[in-house]
This record gives sequence, C-alpha cells and structure tokens, in this order.
Amino acid sequence: MPLRDVGVLLVKHYGLREGLWDLALQMNVSIGQMGLTPETASPGAMFTVQGIVLTPASVVGPLTLNAAEINPAK
Repeated sequence: MPLRDVGVLLVKHYGLREGLWDLALQMNVSIGQMGLTPETASPGAMFTVQGIVLTPASVVGPLTLNAAEINPAK
C-alpha cells in the first residue's frame, strides 16, 4: 500500500476535516555487532519503524494531505 494511501486512511480514521497534514515515520536505530555467528559478526545498524503519524504541515510536499479534500464535512 502506498504511503499516501496510509495517510488518507489515518485522516479518515481520526475524523480530520480541515488542515494540511504530513505523513511521518517514527524510526528507531539500533547499533551493535551483527552477524550469523560471533566469528562473522561486524559492526552494523538496524532501522525499525516504531509508528506512522500525521503532523501538521508547514510546507506542502509530496506526502502532504488536505483533510478538507479527503474527508469533507457532510
């Protein structure tokens, strides 16, 4: 599913009816020795997604969502 579609679902889920919103990923970074065995381990990093959130947009970008267009008031 494209990230923009995830943002549309979040705007509708939270009942947002106005404003510009950006989709943002909350990331974790873990650093340490990584490998299949201790002998083959080497320094590495692992990135994980902790969450997906909507934040008020200050500048319109490719993932900016207009709540008034996506979820208009009835």
